[in-house]
Amino acid sequence: MTSEATHSASTPSSPTESSPKSSPAGVLFSSALADCPPGTVLNEKALAKVLAVAPRTLRRMVDRGELPPGTKLGVNKVWLSDKVLAHLSERAERLAAEARQHAARLARKSF
Repeated sequence: MTSEATHSASTPSSPTESSPKSSPAGVLFSSALADCPPGTVLNEKALAKVLAVAPRTLRRMVDRGELPPGTKLGVNKVWLSDKVLAHLSERAERLAAEARQHAARLARKSF
């Protein structure tokens, strides 16, 4: 097991190596995460690198609900790449629905 990720497939050395991809909801994701095979196990350092954030920022994102909580594996937390993408996609869809509802309320109240 490497310190970067616990999978045999390699991730790009930097998140900017590949272009962003769009989810069905139109949200852009770094293709470094989207290109990971389903079930790729990423530790905190690897996920932070893929998302181009510091590990502390990653922990804050989890605390705010922007990312799913990691799963404890020994003394470390790990994330499955497909679970992170699913969480981001679901969150984007939920926020888009809330924005549509808010826009509809504003349209009804317009003068």
